[in-house]
Amino acid sequence: MDENLVSAIVPLYNCADRITVCIGSILAQTHKNIEVIVIDDGSTDNSYDVVASMADPRIRLYTQENHGVSYTRNRGMDLAKGEWLTFVDSDDYIEANMFEHMLNINEIDKFDIISAGIDTRSETGAIISNNCTCEEAVLSRNKALEYLMLGLADRPGAFGESLHLIYSKLYRHSFLDTTRIKFEDSLSFAEDRVFFISCLYKLDYIYAISRPFYHHVRRNNSLSSVKTEKDMMRFIDGLHTTWNLLTQYVKTNPDELGKACAGFLAHDFNRFLSRSARTHISNERIKEISLQISSHKDIIDFACKHGADSFMDKLSLMILRCRSPWLNNLVIKGFRLFCRY
Repeated sequence: MDENLVSAIVPLYNCADRITVCIGSILAQTHKNIEVIVIDDGSTDNSYDVVASMADPRIRLYTQENHGVSYTRNRGMDLAKGEWLTFVDSDDYIEANMFEHMLNINEIDKFDIISAGIDTRSETGAIISNNCTCEEAVLSRNKALEYLMLGLADRPGAFGESLHLIYSKLYRHSFLDTTRIKFEDSLSFAEDRVFFISCLYKLDYIYAISRPFYHHVRRNNSLSSVKTEKDMMRFIDGLHTTWNLLTQYVKTNPDELGKACAGFLAHDFNRFLSRSARTHISNERIKEISLQISSHKDIIDFACKHGADSFMDKLSLMILRCRSPWLNNLVIKGFRLFCRY
């Protein structure tokens, strides 16, 4: 393992028009000791050829049949030689001093994860969201989870907007090797938050920087959009896995995470309802999904005990606590009717 080498892992799929911007921003780092591991995941355009034409010895280019982003990131982790790993999506880009700033924090040896801020931009470069405040802090596991859940519920604090995303972070390679934390190959939605929550369970502290060194580009064909029944099942798999992970933790940390957990669960459930209303999905499938959601009794009861702030969140928690597929179906039909007008 090469000390102070940063291995940037870039999964590549049909991004020929953006990949040079992404890789160019990594190669332009003021911290020069880097390698860029690009894995073409079965692209059907000329993405591979575009990267192959970039003449820089720090680029390591691989190709494979399509396996999905989780498998591809895991392969990148296995190939990496650096002391530090980071993940960059192929249509995103980073600031030139990102790695240098992150590696120059005080007492870096104490931390296995360093997190930087993120802003979200359109394909034209316009800033869509930026909740960063340029703060820096050492976050305990509980505080990091609290910020993470607030961010997932669209109530970001200084760091919440970026903590649940796996990019914009440096991960110590030896930490990931020792803990054997990997991405779940079966997940293509919420795989990032499942990965990061798994990391937090193994740590006491992380170092967080809210300054937006990482620029996430929102594209119209984003993998995170839900349009079909298959997309909905991907969404539910991610929700189910996340709720299972959080259930293990909140049992031993009830008070500190109560409000954040309540808001997070209500927001996830609201997304399920609204996406079900906009997706071509059968009533039978909705019933099946509702039963799966209702099975998370422990974390639902925990969230309801601590309560939510807004009326809509309180209503969502009340519906969740009923654990009634029939009621869920009724609410979704109401959403569908509302969406027509």
